[in-house]
Amino acid sequence: MSVIEIKNRGAEEIACWRVKVAELTPNTVIETDGKVTVLVKIGNQTKVQMKQSSTVYGLFNPGKNKKFFGGDKPYEKFEIYAIDQSSQYNAEWALAGSNAMTTIDPDFNVEASVIATGNYYYTISNFYSFVTAMAVGERGAISRDDIREFLRQESTGIFKKILAPVLMKSTINDCKANAERFVEKIKEEINLRLESKGIGVESVVINKFAYTPDHELKRNRLKDAKINNAIGAEQNKGKREDIGVDREQAFVENIRETNALPKDVEAHTGKHDRGDRDDKPVVICPRCGERNHGGNYCNKCGEKLNK
Repeated sequence: MSVIEIKNRGAEEIACWRVKVAELTPNTVIETDGKVTVLVKIGNQTKVQMKQSSTVYGLFNPGKNKKFFGGDKPYEKFEIYAIDQSSQYNAEWALAGSNAMTTIDPDFNVEASVIATGNYYYTISNFYSFVTAMAVGERGAISRDDIREFLRQESTGIFKKILAPVLMKSTINDCKANAERFVEKIKEEINLRLESKGIGVESVVINKFAYTPDHELKRNRLKDAKINNAIGAEQNKGKREDIGVDREQAFVENIRETNALPKDVEAHTGKHDRGDRDDKPVVICPRCGERNHGGNYCNKCGEKLNK
């Protein structure tokens, strides 16, 4: 009687792998450490082993003790896969780069681009469909990053389909405050899309809505222009009405505070535009090579950045 031992490979971040076995018979015992689920395929039959120990015969014929005819005769065609079940799966999503959403900045009534990021937690709900969809048999093994990329391709369109129209009708702050309204709809549509892939999304989380870095720079310039116009108008008014310098300066300071700009920055120079960007380290995207100034996701392709 042969024994096949299958243990979790957690440190390697491998989510699913094909178990290399030279021979399989009805009397073969499959043992696990309880952290993996085993899928066994013999011919056209497929079974999932949830127990920590089982004979192949017992797996395909639960409750029966009788061996197959020729119980030690090897099967001609078989496959064994191990799926890591030791922890909950967590994948990140991001609408950034080419997938950033277009909206209107209500403060200046100009077109703007918005990024959104978050996470979702998922389980492998149908092991056979999962192994088939992910083509584990061809590749030998898949990592959690492979699954993350697979989910990104499957779900990015759904996130954009639901969130983009909302942004056209609401401000970023409104979207942040009402994020829970969107997540159930997103989860429902993702699960419909992934049902045949053997993956089920348990929850969706929206962590961030924000203007893209280039629009933030544009906002700063628009603030500068707005403040400069107001300051210029008051200075001209002061000359015409011959009001004192103290009153003029007090008005200028009030404009700065109203527009939430630092008092030690001269609005007309635009120094804070360059300073905000220069103070942030440049992070090169490992996926497309884009130079990013701050942020957790690439502004070009949406890949998570390593810092």
